[in-house]
Amino acid sequence: LALDEGLASTTNTMDVFYGERLPWWIDVTAKGPTGHGSRFIENTAVEQLLELTKKALAFRQGQKDQLGMKEHENCTHAVLKQKQLGDVISLNITTL
Repeated sequence: LALDEGLASTTNTMDVFYGERLPWWIDVTAKGPTGHGSRFIENTAVEQLLELTKKALAFRQGQKDQLGMKEHENCTHAVLKQKQLGDVISLNITTL
C-alpha cells in the first residue's frame, strides 16, 4: 500500500481520497506599454499582474471562507464548519 501526501491529522486516522488532486502550474505573461517615469502610463504589465493577483487572492479567500477557517488556522480540518480541505481548491501564489 502506498499513500501520497494527504491532509494533516491529529489522530491515527488517515483520510483516503479516491479522486486525484493534481497541481495546476500556470505561467502568466503580461504585456503592456513602457515609457518614461515622468508620465503616468496606463495598463502596464505590472498593473495587469496586480489585478490578476487580486482576483486570485479573492478566489483563495472565498475557498477558505467555505471551510470556516479563521486566520492562521492552517491545518485544522478536524474543526471545520462547512466543508473539508478536499472539498475546496487550495490556491497558493508562491512566486511572482
